[in-house]
Amino acid sequence: MIWQNCRDDLRQMCKTKLVLSEALQVFTHRLAQLAPAPLTPSSHAAPAAPAAQRRREGLRMLQPGDKPEVGSILIAHPMSCIFQPDLDRAVIVIDEVHPGHVRGLVLNKPGGILMETLKPEELERAKEAGLSGLLHNRLYLGGDLMDAEDLVNHVRWLHSSDLPGAQRLAPGLHCGGEGLAQLGAARPVLGFAGWHQDQLDLELERGVWVHLRAHSAVGLLPNDGDAETLWNDLAEAVGLSSFSSFPRGPEVDQLIKQHLDEHSRWQIESILEQAREENHAHGCASGFACRDFYDLLAPLLLQRMPEIHPICGETEVGGCVYLMWSFCKPRVMCQDLFDAVAARVIPEVQSLDRCGLAMFSWNYSYINYELKEVYKVSAAEALRTERLEELTPRDLANLMGAFAKAGIRDLDLMQALSEHGCGLLRDGIDQKCYKRPMKSLAREIYEEDFSAVDGQVVSLSEMCETQLGSFADQQFLHRDFLELADEYMMKGFDQPKRDVETFLRFPQARPCQPLLDFHSAYGISMDL
Repeated sequence: MIWQNCRDDLRQMCKTKLVLSEALQVFTHRLAQLAPAPLTPSSHAAPAAPAAQRRREGLRMLQPGDKPEVGSILIAHPMSCIFQPDLDRAVIVIDEVHPGHVRGLVLNKPGGILMETLKPEELERAKEAGLSGLLHNRLYLGGDLMDAEDLVNHVRWLHSSDLPGAQRLAPGLHCGGEGLAQLGAARPVLGFAGWHQDQLDLELERGVWVHLRAHSAVGLLPNDGDAETLWNDLAEAVGLSSFSSFPRGPEVDQLIKQHLDEHSRWQIESILEQAREENHAHGCASGFACRDFYDLLAPLLLQRMPEIHPICGETEVGGCVYLMWSFCKPRVMCQDLFDAVAARVIPEVQSLDRCGLAMFSWNYSYINYELKEVYKVSAAEALRTERLEELTPRDLANLMGAFAKAGIRDLDLMQALSEHGCGLLRDGIDQKCYKRPMKSLAREIYEEDFSAVDGQVVSLSEMCETQLGSFADQQFLHRDFLELADEYMMKGFDQPKRDVETFLRFPQARPCQPLLDFHSAYGISMDL
């Protein structure tokens, strides 16, 4: 019953948008009722009176609206980072603030290794840098982000001495500088925490972090044995006894994680349901954003069009063709954007991969936007021998379907695609691809290419249906393709019922109907 109350409490907190600091008292009370014996506050001893007094006098708690700056100190809410061990109950000092970006170093997470246990090549670089006298120091984890290469050059050395060239982070806390090797007490920190400025502002507003500032030395570099008590000590120093007394431990943590997981699923379901209702109300396609989103996105894409690659590549994040697909699929017409995509892609059509080439013309046909130059260059590119050889069943289906839907009758293209399709069908029959739609059509040119996996997107059977439907629309006949399509489809149908339903990905849609229609249009008998 008490655990049910905990769940109800957290749900109510989220519905009313209570920040974490306000939620803490309610949830702590419930947990304390749940299991009083193991749910005890941290057993770490409080700091000695003089140290505690210095911290109380030297720290000031800021408001959520106060902007972080170099030297700002963040302490994590006891529940906010429970799924992130590197940041859970962390004390962070901000060491870099740039426009739009903030970086910080965790101060209280001693790692399990010493500098002297690094790889030999790392040790050699450390010695070359004059750091031999510091290699016995324990390596601290500075956050959940780090560069895994050249570790020594990414270690930040924290200390309390005002060395020449050192960065002053806070009173009594410096980073780097000249003469580190003579200090002996410098602390190596590897990794960092990072935020976009807006992200950190929101997290401060929601109570994920408590924002502090030190105006005198407050002992931010305790000995290794006391490092893990730093979070407790700072929370006590600024009057957050509810933080330091918050029950934590393996048993409680498991209950909290279970509770938060359940709430996250509930929240995601609520958001998705709300999005579906809003999309339906605005006439938006299921699974896509509302029209307002596209209206805001289109001008930004137009501004950035020269920087966008025509299509995704190995090193590209996105491309014009797939961006346009994102507008076409939910049927969002944006003529200026589509004109700009055509102008950007047409001169570089040969840079498209095979999927992008087929998708390029498909986009314009699907949205019913006629740009003849798109089809002209797409046909010319598809007819290149090297390009034609690499086209997959899905590519053939998209190209033939696009030209047929646009009403563009290119006999050379239809002939070439049909002959290539015959080769695909022969291979599919030889390899018995009809037995399992997810089976890959094996060709050397398709190796390590997910788009060639028969059935994942468009199987050979669907290629047959799309191509035959296009033949009927275009009044075009390729008898070899027709005969091979008949043979392939019949082999698929001549299986147990369960296998036939697997062969036909959407049996309820009668996917063999284009085959029947085609035979009927040309007066060819077919017994299915």
